[in-house]
Amino acid sequence: MLGLLNVSVLFVLGYAASQLLPTSVASTVMAVSPPAMTLIAWALVSERPGIAHLAGAAIGLGGVCLMLLTGAGGVSVPGVLALAAAMLVSSFAHILTKRWNTGADVLASTAWQLAAGALFLLPVAAAAEGLPPALSAPELLAFGYVAPVATALAFAAWFTGLRHLPAGTVGLVGLLNPVTGVLLGTAVAGEALNVQQLCGPAFVLAGVVLGRPARAGRRGSRRTALHPVRDQRPPASPPPATPGEDGPRPPRSGRHRQPGRTATGGSVVARRQSFTGRVRARTYSDAVLYDAAFAAVLVFVTTSRVISPQYLIWLLGLGALCLTGRSTVQRRPVLLILAACFFTVLEFPVGFGQVVRSDLPGIVVLLIRDGLLLAATVSACRRLWRSTASGPEATPDDAAFPDPDHAVAPLG
Repeated sequence: MLGLLNVSVLFVLGYAASQLLPTSVASTVMAVSPPAMTLIAWALVSERPGIAHLAGAAIGLGGVCLMLLTGAGGVSVPGVLALAAAMLVSSFAHILTKRWNTGADVLASTAWQLAAGALFLLPVAAAAEGLPPALSAPELLAFGYVAPVATALAFAAWFTGLRHLPAGTVGLVGLLNPVTGVLLGTAVAGEALNVQQLCGPAFVLAGVVLGRPARAGRRGSRRTALHPVRDQRPPASPPPATPGEDGPRPPRSGRHRQPGRTATGGSVVARRQSFTGRVRARTYSDAVLYDAAFAAVLVFVTTSRVISPQYLIWLLGLGALCLTGRSTVQRRPVLLILAACFFTVLEFPVGFGQVVRSDLPGIVVLLIRDGLLLAATVSACRRLWRSTASGPEATPDDAAFPDPDHAVAPLG
């Protein structure tokens, strides 16, 4: 199955799309694979995507659009659909490979997939094109490079990266393919690049760097500093009853609350007290006013009927103000706003004509920009709300029962 999806279906759909689409449009469609791989990996192998991964994928996709979408060439809808299907199938197959081949040898797994995919392709090629023609010496040399290097070695390196890195990071590295093509065209063929195309590789590299996996030690130390671990010692046993006194009073009728469990009646009161406690909170961090202003303006911008580029300037200033506080909770939303600013520049003035004409690149740019703003709004409001809790892991039940070892009888 992996050989069928990774090789046979991918090559057939990719070849069909290459006959219908310009190289620039084809590369742009394939640049959507990093977020697709990230979301599929979240569903299949429980690799939850981080905000940095998604922002890096969005910035990298914007860089590819800058390099390749210069207004030259038409767009074939069947070609786009075929290439989009190839991208989704290959992304799904890559994650299946990551899930199923955890203990298998990478070279052996790659060899078997290529062999099975070639066997599936043989009858299709024979029925569509017949016997292969006679090949000249340059064509044999080209096959000698494409088969072992551009196919076998490339697949082995790709699957090795999937084994050791998150799927979103591997997908971002794939964005370097169009960058390499553009740079080789400039160096070998002498193709001239305009300012827009020169900015594209810089944004792709920024997206790859932004989406790289964080170091475990640094992440763990920062999380420990911000969220101290609660004492996990077992509860002390009650003192024995003295002679002449009754022993511990048995709990009243009803369910007795054990550590980690809450009575039904107490849960309602707990949630009410948690909400009122957050609303009436009096202990704020040094950046809470900046965080609240950033979240409020972000809600205003996202819900506006027309999103003017100057609104993003307001958000950039407030985001910079939030980052001056060490205790700010808006770092990730600010990263999303930076990515949204980049796509706002693509909307106006770079691609304003395509936006007005409702061309496919203009629609894609608007969808990505608005999606980033929506994600930043939800994240900013959620983080601001959670920052007013009594503790880093506070829940409504913990607000009502601050001591998890204390058993409380149900109300009534």
